[in-house]
Parts: sequence; structure tokens; C-alpha cells
Amino acid sequence: MGREKKTKTSKHIKCDVQFDNNPQGVFHAGDTVSGTVEIQLEKLKKFRGVSLRINGFAATSWNAKVPGGDAKSPKKKKKAHFNGREDYFGSINYLVGSDVGNPLEVVPGVYRYPFTCDIPPTAPSSKEGKYGHIRYVVKVSLERPWKYDHVFQVPFLVKSHADLSLAPDRMLKPARAEVIQSFYFGLTDPLIVTATTPRTGYAPGEVIEVTIHVNNQSSVDVRDIAIKFQRIDTFLSQVPSVQQHHEHTVMEDRTIGRVAGRNDAVFEENILIGSTVPSDDERCKIIMTRYEVQLLVRPVRSRKKLLLTLPIVVGTVGVPSTLYPMQLLAKERAALGMDDVTAGPGTATALTPPESPPPYPDDAQPSTSRAFSVDNLTDAPAAPTTTDDVKEHEFEKGSEPYTPRDFDDELAVAKMPKEKTSKHVKCDILFDNNSSGIFSSGDHVSGVIELHLTKLKKVRGVCLLISGYSTVFWEAKVPDGPKNKKVKAQFKGREDFIKKKQYLAGSENGAGMQLPPNLVRYKFDFAIPPSAPTSMEGKYGHVRYLLQVTLERPWKFDHNFQQPFTVVCPADLNHSNEVLCIPTKAESMITFYCGFCRSRPLMVSATTPKSGYAPGETIDLEVFVQNSSKVAVSEIEIKFQKILTFTSQTRVIAQTQIPKEENNVQYEVLEVRKIPKTEGENDARFVEHFVVGPVPSTETTHSRIVAVRYELAIVVKPQASTKRMKLQIPITIGKIPLAGSATPYAMSGGLQKLSDTLSDQSTAPPAYEA
Repeated sequence: MGREKKTKTSKHIKCDVQFDNNPQGVFHAGDTVSGTVEIQLEKLKKFRGVSLRINGFAATSWNAKVPGGDAKSPKKKKKAHFNGREDYFGSINYLVGSDVGNPLEVVPGVYRYPFTCDIPPTAPSSKEGKYGHIRYVVKVSLERPWKYDHVFQVPFLVKSHADLSLAPDRMLKPARAEVIQSFYFGLTDPLIVTATTPRTGYAPGEVIEVTIHVNNQSSVDVRDIAIKFQRIDTFLSQVPSVQQHHEHTVMEDRTIGRVAGRNDAVFEENILIGSTVPSDDERCKIIMTRYEVQLLVRPVRSRKKLLLTLPIVVGTVGVPSTLYPMQLLAKERAALGMDDVTAGPGTATALTPPESPPPYPDDAQPSTSRAFSVDNLTDAPAAPTTTDDVKEHEFEKGSEPYTPRDFDDELAVAKMPKEKTSKHVKCDILFDNNSSGIFSSGDHVSGVIELHLTKLKKVRGVCLLISGYSTVFWEAKVPDGPKNKKVKAQFKGREDFIKKKQYLAGSENGAGMQLPPNLVRYKFDFAIPPSAPTSMEGKYGHVRYLLQVTLERPWKFDHNFQQPFTVVCPADLNHSNEVLCIPTKAESMITFYCGFCRSRPLMVSATTPKSGYAPGETIDLEVFVQNSSKVAVSEIEIKFQKILTFTSQTRVIAQTQIPKEENNVQYEVLEVRKIPKTEGENDARFVEHFVVGPVPSTETTHSRIVAVRYELAIVVKPQASTKRMKLQIPITIGKIPLAGSATPYAMSGGLQKLSDTLSDQSTAPPAYEA
């Protein structure tokens, strides 16, 4: 950067640069800049030439003190100037004369010269910062070697194009940050703060929905939480050495109030993104722009402050609604681990065997009887208080089309008759030769229903409902209406596998019968379909199998008794359509720094000998780190996790219901391993062993709305870098292992535990309150 010649303006010369069809002078990368230079002379002027320069460049500059003392004072520092420059395009044209021609005399008048120039498609957006800038300038110079030049500059703006839909996987990935802090030398319970956003990519005009979950298990109050949405510009110098400076620009800040100790709170903040430049770390090598949401948690009576950052990518074109509907907010919160918000650090993940039915609440089924007044509690019929017709029972309907009543608990309860238990009636549902109530798909189920009556009971009939079904349900705020105002929407779905209704005594239209005070037994039997999926419980849905005995009394409340049972699908890995016996490999590579300073690559690969496993077998994961760079790897985190995918069938807003398929994903970490530090310019090989516990099999075909799969997720964290390498290896879990498996069935501790559980017939499923 040589010294520039001094310039001077004159009152006898006027110059104006006008852009064609663009008076604001705002262009996009890849556009063609055209216009006219108008020079007005009021007196005779002598020039060597009139030059037109159009260029775009980035420049950084600042002063800093660096060590530079002599031997007598080695700690003394001297002032140094750091600068850098990067050019994107430049052109020079002589409108009059030349750079080596003889002087010309130009008479007074008005002179117009057209010009044109192409902006490269990779040109970055115009920026202005404290330590540098990116500028685009049209410069007109009236050159006079014997005097100061007359120079006129007109800047114009360039906006780069950043389409977020070109990288939907990265842009739709949720952002999550978590911090755990204990107080008083670690003697208190932890304070856990988790911040999440439903996605990473946004465009101006969109809203960042930040969810903050404060799980304060300690006795120390949280004074407040400061939230900042800020732009961070990084300026790099080239001379005399590579240094960097950061400039933080706060675009919006919020403050959340106090959270008392021993309390749990969830906050949601909506941050609107205004007009700003897009994120850029590739187009310009010396000025980079990124965005983040920063949270600062300040506890009371403590100097410790908890800092969380959520990276945000801002583009010019947002993700289309077809790729990212706002209804996926609940799905991404589940994917970020918001399912068990009360679990503290270090809590071991329990592997609950599928053989024990989960303790879900009573899933009431509507009765065929009508609601009647309960003022008269005698067995004589009373006059009904409503004229509603008898509603069709849900087991008498097909699964398609299905109304919200079939899977909406609140709505179903509001429409069904009330139920009542009685101390004079007890019901036991016993399975033949299977006290645990655990069956396989395709099994024949039989048993006895025992009614213990201590007094005479009048009923219309004794009905047995056998049901097997899967349901999904969650709520989210979505834009709706002409102004796209956000309203609460419900996403629902239901799928039936078993639907059977039979009367053990009486009939649906019978006049009534009397049950004597005695022990009454009824036999039942039915077949479980071979395609029935495994019982499963999740935050946003479940797969359940249920027996319900109903003593129907149209003139009173019905007596309902429920007994769940568990179904296990015997998944045979040898019959899978996928090739599960061959090794599976995932690999990734990154480099650090940029330009001439770009480092050598860091390559990480992960391999498993096969992808199909049964409970009790061991997954041997081999991780190979080939670090050719000088950046050390601080940690490698490996998660063996279960992924539950729930798919809705309808969306309900107010009273409007439309078909809508949306996905909601729940992650459940089964086991976590961490590999220690790996130095730079070094290779390392690690082998980790994961024992598959008694978990449900992979399920992706038998149910259309609930799916279960597994994976090994590997996250590589380089030291002093925000870059992360992420690898995924899919794992298929089945009940029957692959033929020729190296792990014997009898040698496996997990399978032995599973076998002991299945052989123990003394443990019955938990009772479900009616």
C-alpha cells in the first residue's frame, strides 16, 4: 500500500455519477453496474487525462502494542500498525487522454461518459466496522501531474446472495447450549440452564424463538438472565503478522426476571431479525461476520456467571415453508433433549425392558350408553337429562377417516359418559399361563375375566373391548389467518392394530339383566396380528394394548376396568431387507484457518463391524483420528441413542381440522462415552464397546405414525475452534441376532437379564387406575 497522491477539489468543476435505473446505488452480487459520469466545467482546465476507476475491496487497520523491547528492557512494548487488504474486482478506463499522454485543454461545458462493470457473483456484502470495511467505489480522477488531482468518489452498495434453502440440513438443525454450575465448593445441587432454538438459519423479518429452561436444584436464586442477539465481525490483519480483532454489535437485548432456588422455570423469547448483512465466513478472508444469541445467567450472592451461546446463521433468503413449517418447533425441542427436564447431571439412563408395560394413565374408551341423571341412585331407570342420540362406539368405526375424538383425551372425556367404581364390584383379568401379560406379535391370547359381586347389580350388558393402537399428539404455535398471527395448533394422529368388541353378557340393545352377588367368570380369546408393533411410550405418542371390561348401565355411570398387556415384535435381523452383516463406516474432514494460512486436514472415521445387533450383543466402535493439522482435538463425544419419530395425520386450529403430516422427533441417550485429548500432528485409534441392553427393536414399517431407530452419534470438538465434526452410524436392533454372530446368546449378560425377566411369571403388569 504505497502513499497516495494528494487530491484537491475545485469550485469550477462539478462531477456527478448516475447509475442507470438505480438511483439508490444498491446492487446484488452478479449484477452489472452501468451509468453515466457527468463532468461540468465552468472555466478552461488543463488535464493529462480523466480516469474512471471502479473497484471493490476489503481493508482492515488498527494499532496495537506488541513486545519489541531490547535486551535491557525485554518487557517493553512498541506500537505497531496492523492492516490487510483483499480486492474483489477493479477496472480503470480513461475517458479523456491517457496516463502517459500530453496535457489537454478542455473548454468549459458539460461532458457525459457512459460506463459499465460486472460485479462478481462471489462478492461479499458491503460492511463498515471499527477495524475495517468492505467498500465498492466509483472514482473519477482529473489527473494533473504538475498539481493536485481533482478526485470525485461515489460509493455504491453490494448485497451478497445467501440462500438458506441450499443447505437445509444445516439450517434446520436446532441449536442447543447447556451449562451446569454448583455453588459453595460443589456442596449444593446443580443449577442447570438450557437454551434452545428450533433451527439455526433465519432471514431478515423472521423470528428467533429462544426457549430457556432453568432447572435450579440448588438453594441459590438466579437474579436475572440477560439475552443478547448480536453480530460479531472478525477482522484479520496480514501485515506485519496475522492478528484478529472482534467487534460486537448488539442488535437486541432482553432481561428475564428472577428464578428462586429449588424451582424449575421455562421462558420463551421471540427475537425479530431486522435488516442486516448475511452471515459470511467464506466470501471475504479478512472480514467475517457471524451471529449468535448470548445468555448471561447471574446467580444471587455469587461471582460466578454462566454464559451460553447459540450460533445463528442469517441469510437473505429464508428456508421455504415446505421445508420448515413452524409447526416443527415442538419436534425440535424434543430433539434437543427437552423431554426429561428434571434429570440432573450424572443421572444414569435406565434401560427399561419392554416386557414391563409402562405406567400410563387410564385411556378411557367411550361407552355406547347415554348420560343420565344421577340424582336417583336406585337401580330403577331415571329420565335422561339430555336428548343426545346414542353415539357410535369408536370400535365400530373404521380407522379412516378418523375424528379428533378418537385420539384427543380432553375431547373424548368431554363427550363420554362418566364412570364410577363401586366397592361392591371387583374385576380381575387373568391371562392363561402368562401372569406377566407379555406376548409376541401373532400370539393367541386367552384368559378369564372374574367379576366379584357383593350385591345384586342390574346392567344392560357386560362388554369386553380389546384394543391395540398408536396415537400421537403435541401442540405448537403456527401462523394462521390473513396476517399470519400465531395461534395454538394441535397435531394428532391415530392408527389401530386391534379393534374388537364383544358382549360377555347381555347386548347393546338389551332391556337389561341382573347379575347375582357371586363370582362370575367369562372366558375370552383373540389373536394378535403378526404385524402388530412393539409396545412403546414416548413424550409425544405411544403404542398401547389394552383390555377393558365395561358394565354398561345407561341409567347410571358405567363401571370400567382396564388391564394393559405388552406386545413384543420378534424382529429377526436375518430377514431384514437391509444388509446388516457388513461393516458400516462414517468419516468426515475439516481444515482450520483460511487462505494461505489454511491448515492441513483433520480426518476422523468411525467403523462398526456390522449394523445389526440383538440385546446383549456388544457394538465394537473403532474411531480413527488422523490429525495432520496443528490444532489439537480436545474431546470426542460418542452417544448411543434411541430416536423416536412421531408423525401427525391432522392439524386442528380452533374448530378447523385439515390433513397435515408433520414429524416430531424425540432423542433418548442410552449411553455416553468421551475420548480424551488428541494432540495436533498426531494419529490415534480408539475402540469403544457398547452393550445393547433390553431395548425395543428398531421399528420403521409396522406403524405409520410411530417409528423407533437407533444410532451412534459422534461429535469431534477441536481445541480453540467453534467447528464441530459430526458423524452418525445407524444401528438396527432386533430380537433374533444375525446368524453366525460372534457373541453367544448364553454368554451375553444383557440377554441373560432379558431371559430372566421373561421367565419370571410372578410379576404382573402394574394396575392402571380406571
